[in-house]
Amino acid sequence: MLRVLIVDDEPLALRILENKLESFPEVHIVGTTTKFSDVLPLVERTKPDVVFLDINLGTVSGLDIAEIIYTRYDHIQIVFVTAYSKFAIEAFELNAIDYLLKPVSTSRLKKTLARLENRRTVPKIHTTLYLEVFRTGNLFCPDGVPFTFRTKKVAELFFFLWHQDQKRATRDEILAQLWPTLDEERGATLMHSTIYQLRKTLQQKGFKKPIPLENQKYRLNVPLTSDLEKWETCLEKPPTDETVQEALSLYRGHYFEMEAFSWAHFRMEQIKMKWSNYLFSLLEKPLHPQTMERIILWGRHNERLDEKWGIALIDYFGKREQTHQLITYYELVKKAWSDELGLDVPQAITDRYNAFLFPTIS
Repeated sequence: MLRVLIVDDEPLALRILENKLESFPEVHIVGTTTKFSDVLPLVERTKPDVVFLDINLGTVSGLDIAEIIYTRYDHIQIVFVTAYSKFAIEAFELNAIDYLLKPVSTSRLKKTLARLENRRTVPKIHTTLYLEVFRTGNLFCPDGVPFTFRTKKVAELFFFLWHQDQKRATRDEILAQLWPTLDEERGATLMHSTIYQLRKTLQQKGFKKPIPLENQKYRLNVPLTSDLEKWETCLEKPPTDETVQEALSLYRGHYFEMEAFSWAHFRMEQIKMKWSNYLFSLLEKPLHPQTMERIILWGRHNERLDEKWGIALIDYFGKREQTHQLITYYELVKKAWSDELGLDVPQAITDRYNAFLFPTIS
């Protein structure tokens, strides 16, 4: 039996929906109201499973009321009832939120009730999720099964809230980063619907209050670890072959590189710099040849335009009398500077190269 609360500021529309819902034996209507001020007391007193909520409640937005309900009662499902403009309907469709378009269709209502009933199954409680952020964003359940999101934007919201760490994000910050080109009204509609979808996805996996709203700021409240955390732990340890190899394996690509999130760019550059400096510091360490080979390979592919790396790798090959690698690397660097920057290779690199390839005959 679904315990249902109906909220609509139009008495006639409320009564029509109430009559249709009463025709379904699995529905028990525990309350109705046309007043915003009655909603939260009714929710507390009647303890509904579902709230049918009009979006336009006079001067109050049903989306804002939904935020309060989600924050306080994470088990309650919400169905939006709307005569909203076309773009809002498209937004709800895109993010798979249950909604009813006035006038309410009985067949559509039947589908909504079936969907709500299916969502009432007791979720399996997951513990700690695992997040991959190097190269692309991937989330995994504890058993290794990929965690799927309904849309790319829902996934991006999850990644963005995690990226914020514990700093939390305001409504305006989320809008500016995820929907920068949309007007405020449409952006806010998409934001609310995306937050709703993400919350429900996480709740269905057993996470309680996964995205609380505190002091008008959102945060991600889900236990997880990440490849970034593991990588940073490796860099904090003394550089042994084991820790360096693990760090190299974890760094599969740059931070959210394939996602091209604009909000991730600054942190990506910070992490790239930290990684480059770390690997550079290992060039003269007594590590296993296999480990050094991976470090050299990374430098060859990723630091062709860095003068410091260029000189260091010329030194590395020259001191070990690896003439073939020395010549090949110099030509690679020379071509990169010419093709990508339209410049000659720095003279310091050429001088170091010539010093090894054509030593002065005494």
